[in-house]
Amino acid sequence: MKNIATLPPWMLFILCLSLSYQPSGLAGRTWQLFGVLFFAIWTYLVGEQLYNRLNNKGSLNLIRFKILLAFSTSFIVLYLLMFNGIFGASGQESQLAEWLFGIAGLVAFVAIVHNIYFLSSCISRLNGNNQGYGWYMLSFWFFPVGVWFIQPQIIELINNGLSKDPSS
Repeated sequence: MKNIATLPPWMLFILCLSLSYQPSGLAGRTWQLFGVLFFAIWTYLVGEQLYNRLNNKGSLNLIRFKILLAFSTSFIVLYLLMFNGIFGASGQESQLAEWLFGIAGLVAFVAIVHNIYFLSSCISRLNGNNQGYGWYMLSFWFFPVGVWFIQPQIIELINNGLSKDPSS
């Protein structure tokens, strides 16, 4: 599984681009679900491996990261299944589902931002810069472009295990 976390940037970039192509029907939904699950597994593996390399974990919490990742992934999968014709509701049920998914969507958005912060903070701390995680957050948010900047650092941190964490 470590291999998924250390994929070359070009592979992740091509996967991002290929996910933007949406064939219609069941093949398209299956491809979307594959992409969501793949990037959830990638995020989990990167987060866990970087967290385990930290000497000073500070306010970072791996359990919270895992729970929020599971929630946001579950939300996206359920959204794809419910609102793209696989499990469709109609009438009054549809309005209730839209309200519930709207509220859950806001929570999922906060969970995604937290997980981006978690990964960015891990990279920043391992590089010896405890305060400068904003650039990494932007790179994760605009992932198809940011992957070229952050994935080489992730590969180096995971493979070499070198830590510039000041509390070493």
